[in-house]
Amino acid sequence: MDIGQLPYHPQAGYGLDLEILAFSELRRRAGAEMLELAHRYEFYTLVGVTEGACTHRIDFEFVQCAPNTVLALTPGMAHSFGPPTDWEGWIVAFRPEFAWPTACPGAEKSCRILEGLGSVIRLTAKEMRVVTGCIMQMQDDAGLDDSPQSVHALLRHQLHTALTRIRMADERGDGRVKLPRPAGSRFREFERLVEEKHRDWHQVSSYAKAMGCAERTLTRATLDAAGMNPKAFIAARLALEAKRLLTHTELKVLEVAEQLCFSDTPNFIKFFQREVGCTPATFRQRQTQAA
Repeated sequence: MDIGQLPYHPQAGYGLDLEILAFSELRRRAGAEMLELAHRYEFYTLVGVTEGACTHRIDFEFVQCAPNTVLALTPGMAHSFGPPTDWEGWIVAFRPEFAWPTACPGAEKSCRILEGLGSVIRLTAKEMRVVTGCIMQMQDDAGLDDSPQSVHALLRHQLHTALTRIRMADERGDGRVKLPRPAGSRFREFERLVEEKHRDWHQVSSYAKAMGCAERTLTRATLDAAGMNPKAFIAARLALEAKRLLTHTELKVLEVAEQLCFSDTPNFIKFFQREVGCTPATFRQRQTQAA
């Protein structure tokens, strides 16, 4: 009844935490029908469209992708490739552990760049050729007959280079710098807890207690890192989850409210109207019509 979870699962015998493959290869492995279903990825994903046109659905938005489009998807997003399937491009999938190894503090930069990007980046043809060249070099190097530790280290640096090029192209495209301000450890812990507990914990006090800090301390950390107070941050995550469930499942509004641990359906509807600007039923109807 929930959105299907998709773990990092490369082909048998492949032992690296990052995999690069062509879309045609993914289509061969999974089948067109499976690719049209929405899944939550448990890993980071880059999708580069090099030939043809396609329509992806990211959470509850349809994205028209022409050549030279790059999609940056983070864990937890609901994504489907959707028809048509006669396009080509590359896909880079990597586990969070790959970019956040405890033994390599500098790798944190890669995920910060990825999370600072928009979900859809439009590159010029020249920029796409350069980025694609980086990705193809990574694919070749993934087959090196060296220790997994050495290959992982090489690929990690190359990934950071590719992400930096994508970010630079993104900033040149519209003049905006999208990287978030550096977040302190307290906010990162709060962010992690919200991701894990948002269905069950709706009160700021629950998070402050779990983190062993005062609510005002958590408020200062969240305002500084995210520009909003903890209550608004939790509400935004709940609203996002509600929209995902309404879009990608057939759960009734009552059942969505139950999954998100609201005390009753009217309370959930009131919350959703305040956060989204319409009722859950209206939101679902608009998504159905858009599809």
